[in-house]
Amino acid sequence: MRCSRTPGCRRSGCRPTRSAACRCPSMSSSSISMRGSRLPVAVLALLPLAVPAQPLQDGGLGWLVTESSTRPPREARSRPPPERFAAIRADGNFVPPPEQRGGEALLMAAARAGDVEAVRALLKAGANPNVGDYWRDVPLVEAARKDHLELAQALLDAGAVPGLKGRGYTALGLAAKNGNAALVDLLLRAGASPDRKSDDGDTPAHAAARMGHAAVIERLAVARPDWRLFDREGLTPLSVAAANGQYAAAEALARAGAPLDRGDRTFRTPLWWAFSVGDLDMARLLLKLGAQPGGLPVESLQ
Repeated sequence: MRCSRTPGCRRSGCRPTRSAACRCPSMSSSSISMRGSRLPVAVLALLPLAVPAQPLQDGGLGWLVTESSTRPPREARSRPPPERFAAIRADGNFVPPPEQRGGEALLMAAARAGDVEAVRALLKAGANPNVGDYWRDVPLVEAARKDHLELAQALLDAGAVPGLKGRGYTALGLAAKNGNAALVDLLLRAGASPDRKSDDGDTPAHAAARMGHAAVIERLAVARPDWRLFDREGLTPLSVAAANGQYAAAEALARAGAPLDRGDRTFRTPLWWAFSVGDLDMARLLLKLGAQPGGLPVESLQ
């Protein structure tokens, strides 16, 4: 079969016996055309044998040669010291006691004990109030967890950062959850963000709404938080209050400027949540505060 097409054609089935005008490459498996020359396949098969057995130096092909691993055998690898296993066996904890871990560990232990004088002494001696312990806790969060206003004040005076998290919680989030309005005031004045979420997805406003702390919501309102933020379930603080029957918190949120008709992540309003849980008193309260009924059966509230 002869190829009668123009140069560059790739007609399948073109045979090696072609005309002089044919430019179809040969389909023979015994040779490969490279710019007019033919290189036997056998030579290509022998090329890997040409790589030297020893690594080449100074930018050669040494990187192609795999060197033997220098990793030590399993039995020679480092293992935790035996005393760590003994400590775990004794009390389930291999962390050394605070006196063996420096001033920051002693500071954390004093904060957990609520010992303000010891905390002040350690801070004066140079302990860093922002260094967490092995369990990722910090002294200021521990003070908020214990509702210890004086301890929190001492730590803030020494330079504690109010926005740090300890075991996933911010100090402001714990203060709001516990309903400690005075501590909320203190942390906000120190620069804590009212919108910073804890690891459970709650802002301080969500935590206060969930627990029904209207006084905390009023203190948070001074810092102008974003009432539209969602928690982990996609609810706004007002939806959280409506779904949990927290009347005082819902009223405090509405009067502080939380949007009554702001839907959650799936566009369900606080009024929808009140109807959803069968809380008609909450529904009446929201309507009284100015919520729009939309398509909800508000006539059932009469």
